Amino acid sequence: MQQPIYTIQQLIIAKYGEEKFALGCEFVARWLNTCKQGFWCGNDILTMCTTNDFQFKLLPIEAEELRKLFGLKSIEQLYSNYVPSSG
Repeated sequence: MQQPIYTIQQLIIAKYGEEKFALGCEFVARWLNTCKQGFWCGNDILTMCTTNDFQFKLLPIEAEELRKLFGLKSIEQLYSNYVPSSG
């Protein structure tokens, strides 16, 4: 089994805790919906946590909003293939 494209699951658990993971997925969906009249729901976010294809592709504005929500330095940190540069 391939690893998921996004690191959303780890980010949600780190921010909201494992016991509030489902609630965290709902919150992330609502956060994304505020940036572009979106159609995200908690199940979409849950699927993003496990999918290894681009069925749920983030728009640039959505990726930027998630970067802000999770306090990331770059959008690339949302992706599981991100390798931090040394230096």
